[in-house]
Amino acid sequence: MKEQINWLFSTSLQVLATFVGLLAAGFFFTHGRIEEELQKDETLLEIYAEIKVQFFRRIRTLFMLTGSSIILGLGAIFLNAFDKGLALYVFFALVAVLNIFTIIWAGRFFLFMIDPEMISHSADRLVRENSDIFSQRSVINSVSKKDFMGKFGNLDKLLRDIAEKTKSNTDPQKQLSLGEIIKDLFEKNIISQEQLRELNQVNKARNIGVHSNVNSIENQLATTTDKLNTELNIIRENKVNPQK
Repeated sequence: MKEQINWLFSTSLQVLATFVGLLAAGFFFTHGRIEEELQKDETLLEIYAEIKVQFFRRIRTLFMLTGSSIILGLGAIFLNAFDKGLALYVFFALVAVLNIFTIIWAGRFFLFMIDPEMISHSADRLVRENSDIFSQRSVINSVSKKDFMGKFGNLDKLLRDIAEKTKSNTDPQKQLSLGEIIKDLFEKNIISQEQLRELNQVNKARNIGVHSNVNSIENQLATTTDKLNTELNIIRENKVNPQK
């Protein structure tokens, strides 16, 4: 009986260590792919930031569970050499349950990593967390996502026109992201602190909205986008009039 118990716990520890090692390798591979995709599509910024947070939380929990399973498993192998009692069998059972739970958690983490709908699921999670931006119930105080994206498209063009006039991009081979353009215009005192805050807000809403299943945006955000379009159009027509 002792040999079987030793084999059970030693084998489970090896399986857990191998499984976690493979998951860690998969995590770093996926992380690298995320960085590559982000260079191609700037609208994924908020989505991938949320995915990275979810990855970190899951892998941290997995390492804690695995560490506990390994330590307690080694303890079970050590205690197996002594005379058995009810308390020792209860301890063995608890360690076995922990090992099973850790394997299940690792399996769920693996499914999360290979989920083909990972981006849309993460976007929908961000929509729920930003309920002040995205309208889920009432259509009275909201505009359709299509209308908002149209307004934002004009805003995007205005920002890139202004950036071209101010020579924000010193590398013609590289196209600046909208976030980089907004930051550069603020550092050059072309847009104000308030405009910076509003631009970051509507840019965040665009990034999340374009990858989510949300159908409408709060009307206040659409109004802010109209306001920014008017202000930036004046800046462009004046050939960039610096302001503080």
